[in-house]
Amino acid sequence: MKKIVIAGGGISGLAARYFLSKAHPGAEIVLYEKGSRLGGCIESVDAPYFFERGPRTFKASRCPELLDLIKELGLEGELLPSTKEAGKRYLWKDQKLQKVGALLLPAWKSLLGEWCRPPFAGDETIGAFARRRFGDYVAETFFDPITLGVFAGDSEQLSVEACFPELKAMERTHGSITRALLKREKKKKPQGLFTLQGGIETLIDRLVEKGRGPIHLNHLLEGFEGDHTILALPAEGAKRFFEGDFEALRFFEGVGSVNLVVVNVVFSKKVFPKEGFGYLVPTKEKEKILGVVFDSSIFPAQNRGEESRFTVMLREGGEIEALEALQTHLGVSALPSSVHVKEYKGAVPQYGVGHLERVKAFEAHLAKYYPQVDCIGNYLRGPSVNACVAQGARLRIKKTQ
Repeated sequence: MKKIVIAGGGISGLAARYFLSKAHPGAEIVLYEKGSRLGGCIESVDAPYFFERGPRTFKASRCPELLDLIKELGLEGELLPSTKEAGKRYLWKDQKLQKVGALLLPAWKSLLGEWCRPPFAGDETIGAFARRRFGDYVAETFFDPITLGVFAGDSEQLSVEACFPELKAMERTHGSITRALLKREKKKKPQGLFTLQGGIETLIDRLVEKGRGPIHLNHLLEGFEGDHTILALPAEGAKRFFEGDFEALRFFEGVGSVNLVVVNVVFSKKVFPKEGFGYLVPTKEKEKILGVVFDSSIFPAQNRGEESRFTVMLREGGEIEALEALQTHLGVSALPSSVHVKEYKGAVPQYGVGHLERVKAFEAHLAKYYPQVDCIGNYLRGPSVNACVAQGARLRIKKTQ
């Protein structure tokens, strides 16, 4: 009987366990998690107020594998769409909260001029790409905060090819981003944002239930075991399995990461008149926070009453910095009913220029020297939950060939 060992009980490991359970009904599958709980950064809390400590909103058009998995697991009835108001996005710019749409007006000349700017074939930083195609204003006002919001990272350091591959694909195919958008075929895709009514941890629970094989908590896997090992770990966790392998270690040392502090804040009444998704803060504003999510506005069905729920994101700091931002930016001076701070150390991978080429070389190295090992996780081809699920699904396809 084939034995498959999975190291890591986050979304990557549990998705792999589920897909491999279906693909190999006769195999023995064992999962080891070094911590005392499953789910990794995914954690839903429902008392006395509802909050997600980690991932919370998903864009339907960008999550095909995640949506397929939710339906496959029988969780379609749990899907909760966002409100129309969630389409309103803001930026904290020039010391005031401004709608993203209003800030686009000064960029119209840059958008028109983008048509005649020549493409660049190689990889480059997000900032360099944005300045080359759209100029400084667009790079600093839009690309910089989006990079902060998605990767908590520096647009002048991260790879556009790895972080926003669709933009480079547009440039390669059409020579222009605006031209590509105008020529894009109108395909019917799911719209808006979604979550699960009972929280994203519902997905974790169902994956545990529907997958097969024992799960061992508080157990650190020390080496490769069984006929096949799946390393569903952060880069630092996977790195220790390759001691003495210069080629593999060089890859892992090239993958950076940053900390993320998540502060959930609740006020027992409505304290802010605006509705929307939330706001991001461009680097030039020199603020302590990365941005704020208006949780109670996006998914009011998860409210327990008339409360106002916010999530403040920071690289460092905590309650004091979060409350100061809410007061300065939103005028919220009331005492909160609940504040919860959680720090995720090294949680967000940072893809430097050339990252995807290094991933290809690393995967070729694995295939040649470690055919019994697969590495999956958010440090490879995307930090999103959908990307992690997709990697688990590909394991199923690969092993049935």
